[in-house]
Amino acid sequence: MTQKFLAILALVLLTAACGQSADDTDKATTLRMGNAGEPLTLDPAQATIANEDRIIEGLFEGLTVLNPEAKPIPGMAESWTVSEDKLTWTFKLRDAKWSDGVPVTADDFVYSFQRLMDPKTRSNYASLLYMIKNSQAVNTKGAALNSLGVSAKDLGTLVIELINPTPFLPALLSHWLAYPVPRHVIDKLGADWVKPGNLVGNGAFVLKEWQPNDFIRLEKNPQFHDAANVCLTELLIFPTTDPAAAARAVRAGELDTNATFAGQNREILKKELPGYVREAPYALIQYELFNLKNPKLKDARVRQALSLAIDRDLIASKIIGGASKPAFNIIPPDTLGYTGGPVTGMFEADLASRLASARALLTAAGYGPNKPLTLTLSHVTNGDTPRYVPILQNTWQQIAPWVKIELLGQDGQIHYSQVQRGDFELANMGWYADYDDAKSFLYILESRSAEMNSGRYENPTYDALLAKADQERDEAMRAKLLRNAEEIAVKDAALAPVFFDTGRSLVNPRVTGWVDNKLNTHRTRWLCTKEAEAKRKATKP
Repeated sequence: MTQKFLAILALVLLTAACGQSADDTDKATTLRMGNAGEPLTLDPAQATIANEDRIIEGLFEGLTVLNPEAKPIPGMAESWTVSEDKLTWTFKLRDAKWSDGVPVTADDFVYSFQRLMDPKTRSNYASLLYMIKNSQAVNTKGAALNSLGVSAKDLGTLVIELINPTPFLPALLSHWLAYPVPRHVIDKLGADWVKPGNLVGNGAFVLKEWQPNDFIRLEKNPQFHDAANVCLTELLIFPTTDPAAAARAVRAGELDTNATFAGQNREILKKELPGYVREAPYALIQYELFNLKNPKLKDARVRQALSLAIDRDLIASKIIGGASKPAFNIIPPDTLGYTGGPVTGMFEADLASRLASARALLTAAGYGPNKPLTLTLSHVTNGDTPRYVPILQNTWQQIAPWVKIELLGQDGQIHYSQVQRGDFELANMGWYADYDDAKSFLYILESRSAEMNSGRYENPTYDALLAKADQERDEAMRAKLLRNAEEIAVKDAALAPVFFDTGRSLVNPRVTGWVDNKLNTHRTRWLCTKEAEAKRKATKP
């Protein structure tokens, strides 16, 4: 957040205040939120990152929704039943309307799932829902859209057919990919349907303004099915790419929340902003991604050498700090139903010994004084990343004088777009759980995950283990299969895990309804303020 951005922020806040009633209720029910970056899109079928989720979640609601504790509860579906073989789910929809007053029906969900899987939509994330019958065939092989296993029994009943049991489906259906979108608007406006004044949703808020790289303004949706219980009337959302500047804005009262803060500043912030610092275990792994389409990285020995040489303890404990932990596997601790832990046989030696092993691996792969290994590490320029990527660079170059690593810092939009296109050599990345299950992390290395498998890792044994786990109904056996797959990926250096992060936010104590949870998800329909809560109590009969 630059000085120019802060000036824009002040102007926006003044403009918003001038447009409000003098009634204190308006101020009490407005939140100004830092989002850590600019969204690339507000189309649920196109979204891929958390900066988009934090906005889209207010505009739409799926069959289920996450409560303040990040547990799935009924959303657009009032209830559901599951067949004996666990493959057919039937959802009874509540009476609800789009923000333009048109009823939301089961046909809208059928259309939305078909649109998601339609190759013409080009959804990079569609593979997350490949457990739906015929979804992969529709998405990758041109099968008919109406062959997808999603159908409307009647206007108020939706049926979803699966190819394998998916006990976490209620959690998954709260994901933005499963949000309904308004066909009656999209057919009329095409790609312009997501613009302010055009976007019609079924969530707690509606989109009023979007000034790219400046701010986004949402207002309460009076057509929302639970509008009576939505406290906030307005959200102002800012792309706060500089955590230090955002913290200053929070301190000055210009922001009520910010999606992150710099780890090294936690103790200072705790003293300067008592009660604002929120940090909790988070289902998030930070890792270094290898582009396996790059000739230099196809050799597993090169990838293994780079993974061995990372000083995970230094980065996690000294640079990031707090409750962050070094990662010697892929799946974070405390993931529901999973107790894998560090992969053995790779990282037990001290750093000097691992550097020697890395040098031997690179030498065996043909690198040396006459053939140096040169690579570029791409990374975002915000958050804690710029503080620890130089450590990666330095340690990798300690392997041997002929190892040269260049750092390429970029804006998040450019970085993530290039990674998904495969336009990188090494990339600093993070992945957080879409749902509380080990598969949510192993998914990013599965061949069929397409663009979301950004490193283009392909291992038939790994894929087969995940496919078998999908069909396995015994929880202990399923966990074992997933563990076996994880061990293969780590030893093959499909990626290099670095550390398990924590959820870090700055939240003004006036904000209520904010509950720390391991998905670091805070749906705005549940948020309120102490002032508004007090007024509600005072006006109750």
